[in-house]
Amino acid sequence: MKLLPFTQKIQLDALAPSRCALLIVDMNADFACERGALYVPSSAAIVDNLRRLTQACRDHDVPVLYAVHAHRHDRSDMGLTGRYREPIWAREALIEGTEGVELHPELRPHPQDIVFDKQRHDAFYGTKLDLLTRQLKLEALIVVGTVTQVCCEATVRAAFYRDLIPIVVTDGVAPLPLPDVGFGAFSAAEAQRFALTKLGAVYAKLATTVQVCDWLSTRC
Repeated sequence: MKLLPFTQKIQLDALAPSRCALLIVDMNADFACERGALYVPSSAAIVDNLRRLTQACRDHDVPVLYAVHAHRHDRSDMGLTGRYREPIWAREALIEGTEGVELHPELRPHPQDIVFDKQRHDAFYGTKLDLLTRQLKLEALIVVGTVTQVCCEATVRAAFYRDLIPIVVTDGVAPLPLPDVGFGAFSAAEAQRFALTKLGAVYAKLATTVQVCDWLSTRC
């Protein structure tokens, strides 16, 4: 039996923007600014789209949430996330109170936006996000940010497992290349294509920035 990809089963027009929120994942300086210790070069290409999306959401009273990866200086909350990333364990990246966890200067939150810290790839794990989605009575979560195949993917899967419809903005997520671990290396573009194909097939509705903004303007 041939199954339709998840993305083809979900139509934006069938969703109510009043029951959605925008989640911006890890657009803090260590990931999204050139000086960052864990800089994701492809993040530069999504900043303008994220600005458009945040403005469209605010204009239509869609909550804007920011998940910021930040650890305690004493390493007590790092776990494997810190141990396998030397800059984190060395306290050179993603440490509370440092410039590296400040949001990208073009994506500063507004007073009504919600900012919270996370310590794992999954933005739900051990954070207030699960409570927020329930208190806001959300049925869908628009996901953007870095890194497509790491924190964004982990968060999309976690949303799906909570019966939230993830909407991944395909030109609003930034990938990293993948090294060869026995099956060949992947360029950033190849990693993006594979991650989005996987997510769209099983876990998420895929849409572009233009499609999401048009949906908000016509449904609100």
